[in-house]
Amino acid sequence: MLCVTKKRLWVIAGALGVSSIAAIPAITAQAYPPGKHLTVTVTQTGDHTYVINAINADPKCTFRVVSGNVKVNTPVNPDGTSTVTVDIGAKTGTRVILAKTIADGGTCKHKETTTTKVVTKTYTLRTDKGSGQVSATNGEKITIKALGWDPTSKVHIAIVDAKGHVVRSTSQRPNSSGNVFWKLTTPHSGTYAVIATQGTKSAHFDLTITPRKKH
Repeated sequence: MLCVTKKRLWVIAGALGVSSIAAIPAITAQAYPPGKHLTVTVTQTGDHTYVINAINADPKCTFRVVSGNVKVNTPVNPDGTSTVTVDIGAKTGTRVILAKTIADGGTCKHKETTTTKVVTKTYTLRTDKGSGQVSATNGEKITIKALGWDPTSKVHIAIVDAKGHVVRSTSQRPNSSGNVFWKLTTPHSGTYAVIATQGTKSAHFDLTITPRKKH
């Protein structure tokens, strides 16, 4: 195993990251009860599963939660509360969870809407040739993939040789899904560590470059 990264560059993080949640209220229409708007909290319970709790909802309304193609309706309790569990899918990056009260055939007079942004991350690092122990040929073109990182800040990727020297590096902001694709030509034959970092998060794999066969 390559140990050069213990010297100065990184601390291995877990394979899966948790999602960060930022609520952005977007209240509309009349509040219920008077002076108290619909309040929604979003709690992650799985890799991409969330529990959405509502208070101050009109009991005559239906509570609806929407994220992408996922739509769930549930009644509002007499005390103005409601709870929905949704699986928004495994797609990484920033997602919006919309929660609102609707009539849905009833006599709902207090229709309100809130939105919450969640960022689903996995912090994985691989190549188009696989992950873990990766082999390639000197001068071969490969793509290093940092998948499921925070799309709001840059990911730093470095290729480090056995002496701890950085031979290639890049710093790129992920796309909206949290992914970075770094296309490059492999360095000289040898053993390397490929390391991705973003704040306190990091991931790595070992890369072995073999000499090109002579014809």
